[in-house]
Amino acid sequence: MTPDLIVRVSHPDTGDFHLVLEVQSDPDPRLPERLATLAGHLRLKHGLPVVPVVVYLHAGRGRRPPPLDEHFLGLAFKVDFHEIVLPEFEARELLTTGLDGPWWPFSLFARGGLEADNVRRLFEQLDDRPDFAESLPAMLNLATHVIDSDQVRALLEDPMLDALLKKIPPREGSYAWEMQELLKAKVAEALAEGEARGEVQGVARGEALGVTRGETQEALRFARRMIARKFGLPDPALSQRLEHLSVEQLEALGEALLDLASVAELGAWLDRIEG
Repeated sequence: MTPDLIVRVSHPDTGDFHLVLEVQSDPDPRLPERLATLAGHLRLKHGLPVVPVVVYLHAGRGRRPPPLDEHFLGLAFKVDFHEIVLPEFEARELLTTGLDGPWWPFSLFARGGLEADNVRRLFEQLDDRPDFAESLPAMLNLATHVIDSDQVRALLEDPMLDALLKKIPPREGSYAWEMQELLKAKVAEALAEGEARGEVQGVARGEALGVTRGETQEALRFARRMIARKFGLPDPALSQRLEHLSVEQLEALGEALLDLASVAELGAWLDRIEG
């Protein structure tokens, strides 16, 4: 009985009606009955037409149930609904109108939505529209459903996403904070897998990821990865302090993090380096 969204729509041609939106990751065999019950309830309560719409995030995850259409003792009972299957869209086409089109929030689920160019384009468009800043947590939430650990890690290391997160530092316990915690868990999982293969030790020595003298950006990404793994994503103040460190200091920080046990110890270490 609880849909994902109910919207009252006013249209100059059709008049007022209710739009009922259901977002489905996996097909629910009881969906037709639920939509029929809800449509009847809304019609009785408000006296307006009801338009159910089902949005499928994935294709090929089982048989999608058809609309309810029953015939019994000469009587017919039918409640229809529209279907939108996101993987049938092209992500590039959904993003052509920027954030002015209706489907850009779902571009990650569309065909080609996880390609690096399309993901970057999406977040660049968000960065250019401060009025959509509150949409970022929801975008990060959607991202956790479709991108793997390596892609999450790459996004978190990207300066563009880091800049976006600085614009809306999450309050502990908030929705955005929960989404960041989920992302951090995925990063930790990816790093743990790398450690099992002996890669993290190589990173700590500045070898596996090419953190060499003179490559400031790589050294900065390396430091952020290690901090995220041990203490969570660096807050804006800590990120700013890291950006002022030299390559040598960032490499030293990578080694020191193996022994630091808390954010307070990290802050004290930075105080000594900066002093």
